[in-house]
Amino acid sequence: MTVAIYLYLAQDLDIAVPLIEELRARRVTFKVILNASLETKSPRTIQTLQSMKISWITEAEPGRWTERRRRVGLTFAPAFLKNVTHFISIVETSVPAHRFARYLVKHCKRKGIKTFTFQHGIENVGLTYSDAEYPIETVSIDSDHIFTWVSKEFLNPKVPAATKNKCIRIGCPKKSSPVVSLPELPDSWKKFSSKISIFENYHWGRFSDNARKNFIDDLESVAITHPDKLFIVKPHHAGQWLTKRYKGRKISQPNIMILDPADSNWQPYTAPAVIEHSDLVITTPSTVVLDAALQNKNVWIIDYDQDASAYGNIPKILNRKDWDRALSSSQGDKTSLLEFAKHFGNPNASIEAIEHICKQ
Repeated sequence: MTVAIYLYLAQDLDIAVPLIEELRARRVTFKVILNASLETKSPRTIQTLQSMKISWITEAEPGRWTERRRRVGLTFAPAFLKNVTHFISIVETSVPAHRFARYLVKHCKRKGIKTFTFQHGIENVGLTYSDAEYPIETVSIDSDHIFTWVSKEFLNPKVPAATKNKCIRIGCPKKSSPVVSLPELPDSWKKFSSKISIFENYHWGRFSDNARKNFIDDLESVAITHPDKLFIVKPHHAGQWLTKRYKGRKISQPNIMILDPADSNWQPYTAPAVIEHSDLVITTPSTVVLDAALQNKNVWIIDYDQDASAYGNIPKILNRKDWDRALSSSQGDKTSLLEFAKHFGNPNASIEAIEHICKQ
C-alpha cells in the first residue's frame, strides 16, 4: 500500500499535516506531492514539511494548462503516481480552480488507484454551498470517497445523489492549535491594549458593492473610535480582495494592519496562528469561524447581506452598532462556541479518515 497526498493550495497544509502524522504513526508508505507554485507562494508549507523531516515531490501543474491539455490530453501520465495505490487530494471538484486535482483523480481511476478527497470549508462548493456561478447541482466530485465535516443531512439539499452517496462524515481534521505558531509578535503590535483579527475571505464576490463599502467604512470608523486596539486585517490567500482587487481609497488608519498575502513576510500569519494571539475574531462567513471556535475564541460574523444560517448561534454583525457590541463583548457565548466546534470538528477525524483509507 502506497498513499500519495497532493497539496495544491497553501491552506491545504492544515488538513494534510494530521493525515501525514497518522500515516507515519501507522508506518504506511506515503509520498507527498506539491504543486510547484507552493515552493514560491507558501514558504510555510516547505518549512513545515522540513521541520517534520518529510520529503516531497514537486510537480508543476501541466504548464500553460490549455496548451498542455491540447497536446497531451489524458495521455499525460505523472511519474510520481508510479506504484501508488491510494490517492488523496485535499480538494477536488469540477470547478476550474480544482482542475489539476480533478485531472489526477481521473488518471488514478483509470489506473485502478483508489481516490479520496475532503470537504475543505464550511461553505464548500459542490457539497454545502451553491451560487449563480457554480450551482451545486452542476458541480461534480470524481473521487471515490469524500470525507465531510458534516453528516449527509446537513449537505445542501440539491447535492447530486452520486456525490452524496460517496460522502463519509469524519468532521474537520484540522488541529485545534495552529500547525505553525507565530514567531515573536512585531514590536509595533505590543503597544496596543488588545488585538482584533478581521478576516475578509475568498467569497467577497457574493457581497454587494454596498456591503463592501459598509465593511470599509465601519472598519475605519470603529478603529478611530478605539485607538487603543489593533485591528489586524487578513485577506484570504486566494481571494485577496482588499489587497489586490479593491480599487477604492486607501485605508490609512494607524491602528489597522493589513497582512498582504502576496508578502512572504506574512506567510506564517495563517488564520489559526493569528487567532491564537487575538482577543476577538471578526470574519465574513467562512471556516475562520470554526478555527476560532476550536480555539475557544470570541468570534463574530459580518453578515451585511448574507445568509449565515449555517453558523447557528454565532453572533452576527449587521451594522455599525454591532461592531461596538462585538468589541464590548467579553468571552462570547461559550455554549454556542462549543456546539459549533462539536458540530463540525472531531479530534479523531484524521484517525478515522486514515482507518477508512487503509481498509479500501
